[in-house]
Amino acid sequence: MSLLDLFRPKWKHSSLNVRCRAIRTVTDPGLLARIAIQDPQSVARCTAVECLEDQPILAALARSAPAGEVREAALRKVADPEVWAAAARNDTVAPVRVTAVGKLGDAAMLAEIARKDRSADVRKAAVARITDQQTLAEIMQGDPDGAVRAAADRGLTDRALAERVWAAVVKTRDPGWDSLKALKAFRDPGILADVATTALSKEARQTAAERLVEGDQAPDPALMAQFAKNPAYSEAVRRAAVDRLDDVPLLCELAEQPLGMWNLSLRAAQKVLERTPEQRILARLAGSADASDVRELCVRAITDQALLHALAVESPRTGIRILAAERLEDSAASQTLLAEMAGPPHNSTEAARRLKDPKTLEALVERSPSVAVRVAAIAKIVNQEFLAHVAVHDPARDIRRAAVAAMTDPDLLVGVSKTAPAGEHVDVIKAAENWDAGDGVWTAKEFVPDAREAAVERLAALGRN
Repeated sequence: MSLLDLFRPKWKHSSLNVRCRAIRTVTDPGLLARIAIQDPQSVARCTAVECLEDQPILAALARSAPAGEVREAALRKVADPEVWAAAARNDTVAPVRVTAVGKLGDAAMLAEIARKDRSADVRKAAVARITDQQTLAEIMQGDPDGAVRAAADRGLTDRALAERVWAAVVKTRDPGWDSLKALKAFRDPGILADVATTALSKEARQTAAERLVEGDQAPDPALMAQFAKNPAYSEAVRRAAVDRLDDVPLLCELAEQPLGMWNLSLRAAQKVLERTPEQRILARLAGSADASDVRELCVRAITDQALLHALAVESPRTGIRILAAERLEDSAASQTLLAEMAGPPHNSTEAARRLKDPKTLEALVERSPSVAVRVAAIAKIVNQEFLAHVAVHDPARDIRRAAVAAMTDPDLLVGVSKTAPAGEHVDVIKAAENWDAGDGVWTAKEFVPDAREAAVERLAALGRN
């Protein structure tokens, strides 16, 4: 407390609390106006305004008081619409304009402020008082602030109009939290499809696509296929799109293509199998699908022998030809086709592994130009005399050793261990340990075992010394 407080009125006291209590006892409107303008503390100034009831004084304070909080407090008590309008348009402080807008009832002025005020808070306050649906739609589409757009959305009772406006927003700009939230509530499949395929923002396209594949309405087959093919959509969307498809031609198209996502083509093919027993469709997929697991799935589902035979003869893919040949009920025809694929020019080891006829297998061992095919054929042969002959006389070391590995007759193995070619030391080029330092390479002798050593090892494995 200051000594001067003893000689001046309480409404000038140095203590704010004392001044406020004193101000509440003042009845002179002119004095209250002076306090509202001159007191150094905003609390005291606003207290003075709260005590005023004189409309002309309140209007004057609302127009021209130096402090924004005084103008705002005066506006709350002013009853003159012209004062509200002037403050809403012209006051330099946004909170004062917000208060003024909250008093306005003129629809045209509210629309003007909602479109033009520089403060998002003021525009939002104006939007909250607008009921005209078209005006709200325009503000939703044109305002740069998400909170203002959301306020306009809350005022729209025409939800179909709201969806069209939000769609226009998300299609032409990066969506904010407000527009994405609104997009997740869309129900119109046509609008969602438009956003999902044409919006500039990947996030908007993704959100719309999620709504479509999760929706309970009948899906657009062409749109589902478009989602499944496009790697710009998430794996979840693409998989859900395939799951919602029932159109067999579109599913076939997806099953044939390289979709760049594991198992997606296979899922499409599985749905084809679930929806049609038509063997020709399966045969077409078996021949044309890009993914090997799709081709194999379809071949395994074909029972028509003529179609299987055609695949076994005509398919450009050896794996499909082998699988189709194996499924033929005519075992002779199956073995003939497998033998063709095991021989030149295909030289398929898989075909050789599936052969059963001993003479055919022996012929492959004797004549095939492929070491891998010959080894695969040897593994299927049970004729011990033939294997012993190969182990001793074949010119290729790898073939001789493969023949020994397939033998089970100990007596013949003893003969091979005595008469088959023995291992030898061969020249092997080796790099120096410090090759990077430029020390070069040298030639060393290294022992390479042959059929004789392999026979000894095989006898040991069979328990014969």
